[in-house]
Amino acid sequence: MGTPKEHFENVLHVAQRISSGENAVNALLAYARMVGREFAYEYFLYRIAPDRGADLSPLMDLLDLAEDHGIRQEPGAGELVWLAWDPVVTQPWEEFRLWDALEKLSRGPAGPSERWRFDPPNHQILLWLPMRLAEVWNGMHSIAAGILNNSGVVPVEAIYDLSPLYERLTQPTVWGNTSENGVFWKEDGGSDEVNIGDWRLGVLFEIGRLLHQHGFDGRFGASWTPDEL
Repeated sequence: MGTPKEHFENVLHVAQRISSGENAVNALLAYARMVGREFAYEYFLYRIAPDRGADLSPLMDLLDLAEDHGIRQEPGAGELVWLAWDPVVTQPWEEFRLWDALEKLSRGPAGPSERWRFDPPNHQILLWLPMRLAEVWNGMHSIAAGILNNSGVVPVEAIYDLSPLYERLTQPTVWGNTSENGVFWKEDGGSDEVNIGDWRLGVLFEIGRLLHQHGFDGRFGASWTPDEL
C-alpha cells in the first residue's frame, strides 16, 4: 500500500502535473474533490459507532494552523456548498439519528422518499479555501444523508481562507510510517516548523497553493453552479 510519505509525494506530483495544463483550475478542483472525499469518507466510516458522541473537529489541524497565523473567520458571503459536488466532512455521532435520516431521505428505485431540504439554523457548514473543503458544524446526520444521496445545497455559514499562508509556509516534507504520519512546512524567514497530522490534508493544502498560483481563490459566488455541468 505504500507509506504516507509515498502517498503524499505521488499525489502531489500528479497535482503539479495537472497544474501545468490548459484547464488547470478545473482539473485541480476535481483532484481536490477526490482527495477531500477520501478523507471525508474514511473519517465517516471509521469513527461511526452507536451513541459514541461527537469528536473534536476532524479538521482541528487546519483550524490550529489558521488561528496560529492570524487567519480569521469570514462570513459565508453568499457561497454555497453542493453536497453532491464539494467534498464535505461530517461526523454523525448518534446511530438512531443517522438511521432516521437515511430512512427518510434515501432516494432510489425501490420507492419514494422525502426530498432533502436545507433547514436553517440546523444546517451549518464552514468552507475552507481555496481548496473548497467543507466542514459540517451542525446538522451532521441529515447532511450525511444528503451526501450519501448526492442531494442538497447548503449556504456557507463561515469561511477560512488559507491563501495568505502560501507566502509564509514553504518546503513541505512528510515524516512517519504506516501508523503515524504528518506533513510539516518551514516558516518563511525562520527555523520554526508547523505541521498537519494527516497527509491528505497536507496534499489539499498544497493543491490549494497550486490553485492560488493560478489566481483562483475558491469562491464561486453566484456566477457559476455545478448545475451548469
